Amino acid sequence: MFQMLTAPTEFLSDGKGWLTAARCVRMELGEPDASGRRRPTPIKGSEYRFAVCPWHYGYRHHANPIVQSTTPGLGTDKRGYI
Repeated sequence: MFQMLTAPTEFLSDGKGWLTAARCVRMELGEPDASGRRRPTPIKGSEYRFAVCPWHYGYRHHANPIVQSTTPGLGTDKRGYI
């Protein structure tokens, strides 16, 4: 599921290393700046939380360590990528 003009603000775990939810805020495009670009700005009161699957952990720019630790024999490079 894709949510346009939405930004994650926090990822929540169960305290055992498993991702369980994400907190997000909806955004709107502001007025154009000097370059003509309309930058996204948070909409007050639009924060929400939704449950996610553990594989979403890789959303940022790092490999998901859970996949590596729960899949015996999985070949990965030094950074943990498959």
